[in-house]
Amino acid sequence: MKVGLLDLGREYKDVMWDAALYLFLGTIVILGTILVFDWYRNTFFLNFLDKHVIFAILFIFAAYVVGYILQAAPRLFASWGDSLSDIVVGMSVTKLVFFVFRFSLIPFFIREVIQRKSVTIILYHDIKPELAEKHFKILTKKYNIISLRNFLDAYKSGEVHRLGPKLLIVTFDDGRKDNYKLLPLFEKYKIPATIFLCAGVIDTYRHFWFKHVQGKTNIDFYRKVSNKSRLAILKNNGFEEIKEFADRQSLTRKEIDEMKEAIDFQSHVMFHPCLPYCSDEKAYEEIVHSKNILEDDYGLNIYAISYPNGDYCDRDIRIAKEAGYQCGITVDIGFNSQTTDLFRLKRFCIRDEADINELLVKASGLWAYLKKIFVGHSFGYTDADEQNEAI
Repeated sequence: MKVGLLDLGREYKDVMWDAALYLFLGTIVILGTILVFDWYRNTFFLNFLDKHVIFAILFIFAAYVVGYILQAAPRLFASWGDSLSDIVVGMSVTKLVFFVFRFSLIPFFIREVIQRKSVTIILYHDIKPELAEKHFKILTKKYNIISLRNFLDAYKSGEVHRLGPKLLIVTFDDGRKDNYKLLPLFEKYKIPATIFLCAGVIDTYRHFWFKHVQGKTNIDFYRKVSNKSRLAILKNNGFEEIKEFADRQSLTRKEIDEMKEAIDFQSHVMFHPCLPYCSDEKAYEEIVHSKNILEDDYGLNIYAISYPNGDYCDRDIRIAKEAGYQCGITVDIGFNSQTTDLFRLKRFCIRDEADINELLVKASGLWAYLKKIFVGHSFGYTDADEQNEAI
C-alpha cells in the first residue's frame, strides 16, 4: 500500500532524528573544542591540527549517518512500499551521493570552521544561465564573494584576514561564448567573477583542441604527450590551432568590451596547451604573448594566469613572473590564505551541470579531497624530470 508524501516525510524524519542527534552531539563537542581553542589561542589549534584530520573526523560522522539509514532501510521499505521506490528510481546514483554528503552536514562544518578563515576559489567553464542563477543565488547566501583583485591586494598588504569570513572567488576558464549570457546574472548578484581568456582563440572561429577529442581518457592521453606530438595527432583528425571553423566557441571582442566593466578578464595563455609538455620557446610564446595581446589589443590589465588544464611546472612559473604576472591559478586541491604561494593558488572545479547539492559539496572541498584519497590527482605540478622526459 502506498503512503502519502506527508507520511513519508514523517517516517524519514523519525529515522533521521536519532542519527542527527548523535551527529550533533559529537560534532558540537569536537568542533566546539576546536573553536574555543581557535578563539583563545588566535588560531593556534586550527594551525596545529592538520585540516585532513578535521575532514577525517567529519567523514566518520557522515559514515555513521549513512550507516544508520542503511540499517533502518528494511523497515523503511516495508512501510513505504512503492513510494520510496519511485523516489529512488527518480534520483541517479550520483545525485543521491551528493544529496547524502550535503545533508551529512560535513560541507556545513567545513564551511563554518575551515573555510571561515580561508579563501576558496571555484572554477566553472560553461554553465548555462538557468542553472547559474540557482548557483549564484545560494553561493551569495553561503559565502562572501570577492574578486581575485581584492584578494591579491589584501595579500600584498598582509591583510587577507580583514576581508571577512568565508571568502569565495568565482572564476571561469577558456572564455566560452555563452559566458556572455551570464552578464545579467553577474550584475544581478554582484559577482565580480574572473574569466581567463585564451588570447589566440577569442574573437575568432578557432576551436579549443579538447573539443575535438572524445572522452576523458583520450583527453588525459593528449595531456601527457609532448605538445608537438599532440598537435600532430590532432592535425590528422582535422584540427589545427589557427584553423577557422564554421562555428564560434569563444567570446568576441565586442562581448568582451561589454563585459569588462563587470568582469575581470585575465590570461589563459594562447591556445590552451599543456604547458609542462611544451618546449621552452612554445611555453614562452603562450605565456608572454597572451599577456601582450590582451593588454595591447583589448586594453585589459593582465596580472593573473590560469594554467591550462591545471598543469604547470617551475619553468612556467618563472616565465610568468618574468612576464609581469602577479599570481597563477592552479586546480590543486585546497584553500588559500596569507601564506599560500601566489603562483600556486588552489581551486576547486565545479561541474557545469552540477545541481545544488553537488555545488555545495564541491565548493566545500569535500569531494576533491575524497577523490584525491581514493582516485588520485592526475594533473597539477610536473617536476623537471617528467617534463624533460615528455619534451
